[in-house]
Amino acid sequence: MVSAVFDDQIKAHLFELMDIDNNGFVSVNEMELVMLKIVKVPYVKLFRGKEEGLSYEDTQNVLRSKGFLMLPEEGFAEIDRNHDGRLTLNELRQHIHAVAEDVDTDGDGLISGEEYKLILNQVRDELRFRGVKGAVGTQDALLQLFDGDAARAKALDAAVAEKAGFGSRVFGVCGQTYPRYQDSDVLFALSSLASAAAKFASDLRILQAFGEMSEPFDAAHQVGSSAMPYKRNPMLCERICGIARYMMVNSLNPLFTFAEQGFERTLDDSANRRIVLPDAFLGADAILSTLQRVFEGMRVYESVVRTSVHKSGALLERALMLLTQRDGNRQEAHESIRQIAMNGVTGDDLLGALPAEIRDDLRKLIDQPLLMCGRAEQQTRDFLANELRPTIAKELGKVSDDDKQKTMVLDV
Repeated sequence: MVSAVFDDQIKAHLFELMDIDNNGFVSVNEMELVMLKIVKVPYVKLFRGKEEGLSYEDTQNVLRSKGFLMLPEEGFAEIDRNHDGRLTLNELRQHIHAVAEDVDTDGDGLISGEEYKLILNQVRDELRFRGVKGAVGTQDALLQLFDGDAARAKALDAAVAEKAGFGSRVFGVCGQTYPRYQDSDVLFALSSLASAAAKFASDLRILQAFGEMSEPFDAAHQVGSSAMPYKRNPMLCERICGIARYMMVNSLNPLFTFAEQGFERTLDDSANRRIVLPDAFLGADAILSTLQRVFEGMRVYESVVRTSVHKSGALLERALMLLTQRDGNRQEAHESIRQIAMNGVTGDDLLGALPAEIRDDLRKLIDQPLLMCGRAEQQTRDFLANELRPTIAKELGKVSDDDKQKTMVLDV
């Protein structure tokens, strides 16, 4: 798997190849060499009489995001509820909340791995290209070059987008840069990944506190606490939660950049984005790498789980079902079990307090906790076989055979 850092290194190298005179900009003449190879159209006269160049940032940003993920686009006016041409913090929060509700298909207040996969499939092909619009987006220079033929200007726009891998997805109207709202789409996808990872990591931290599960622990090198040497802190999951919190808060950042940009890009745009965008991708890379370490070394302590089930009120729920199945009066059984629970009867005393005819069945449940898990195991295996594995296979079809050898294969 090629990491985000390596991907950026490739793009930086490509820019260096284009920047022949090494002045930090791609000049008109340098762009001419690239365009001749891409669209077979003489390009040297496109910016005749002008000395503008394309900065490294402008060249890299769309390419860095190309093929990545974004949510379906909403118009500025739709978010601007006050219709004053500006977005308030409250309007931004309402927008993010509305988008999150759309993604949360089962309405449980959480974005599950399955729901996150829907985001990936939904947004994969929606990223758009600025295209060949000239210095300020009007294509005036192209009209001069093509003797006023607007059709040829549009055709060049479409051809460049196609060659760059965007198909026909080109912004119809834009200014000096592509609309920065697109950055917020990318960061929201990354922050969704972060929230899903944080949810898993938080659950594992709680289960480790209960002693039922634990993340891997490097006994030779990891020290839980300088004052308490016996501690085994869930360091990896804590790290995931910390990075995820930063990424989720960071998803607001590009919305402010977009809202405050004005007519054209200013330096507060580039200064902010040079921090926010790389940090988001690096954070996602760090979270996924850390998650892999957790998954590969995670442990489950079955004896503790069995004890927890023994103490759990879930046993009482099953007792109610068993009594009802034996033609007992449900209301009477319910009241009897409620009194047992209210009196705080737990552990070994619990079985003795329940009717004798169901004790043997309850002992089986205590010895085999999985009997109380319904189809959870089969549901998980079905998900792996019918959804996750096909998705992985589909993605593997897009990489070379050499890269496939380096890719982790799921075996559950």
